Amino acid sequence: MAAADLDSDVRPMAASAEAGFFRADGVPAGHDGPVVWPYGAFFALVCASAMPHFYIELYGWKARPEHMVLLLMGLVALIRLFLRTVTFRLVALDWLVVVYLIINYVSSIFMSVQPSSTLKWALLYNFAILPYFLFRLFATDLGIARKVFYVILAVSMAEAAFGIICLVSHIAFGTTLGVQPGQYQFVPGTYGTQLEANLFGSYTASAAAMWTLKTPA
Repeated sequence: MAAADLDSDVRPMAASAEAGFFRADGVPAGHDGPVVWPYGAFFALVCASAMPHFYIELYGWKARPEHMVLLLMGLVALIRLFLRTVTFRLVALDWLVVVYLIINYVSSIFMSVQPSSTLKWALLYNFAILPYFLFRLFATDLGIARKVFYVILAVSMAEAAFGIICLVSHIAFGTTLGVQPGQYQFVPGTYGTQLEANLFGSYTASAAAMWTLKTPA
């Protein structure tokens, strides 16, 4: 089959797949509200990234909410790049990130005492890097970046409030939702929806620092 024939067959299929996600005006299919692309996708990603405590087992891998959202966003990104509805050019910083990923794979394969384990972590690390490229691809102007910044602030405030509620509920009623009793002897470790208490503290502390900014840089 000639390349031109393959392109003519695949391109309409990709267009139909994208249409299944979004209408022509960028609104998610079946949605008549004000949420438009890419705001809804970034909102889902920020919310999902705030709850890594939850996961499902898939063939020995722990699939967390942000992994699922990233896969969907990555699929849409590939479709749009294929249809050339968006363009993407690697800049110097992007190449540094790519080199960093390559170094991770090289060290995992050739310099690890347990290559299978470290290679697995290197693959999972791709999920930590993917949001950077998705943001570069879809946050095409400062207005989108500013709205995503405010979404992060709102979600972080909700996470902090949930953690406080979990701690107060544990003290008052003995509940264990969002806390690890006895983690710090007489003080429970509060993790909210984060993986564990230290990450909850890092997440909320980083968010508090972001709250000191009136506008994103």
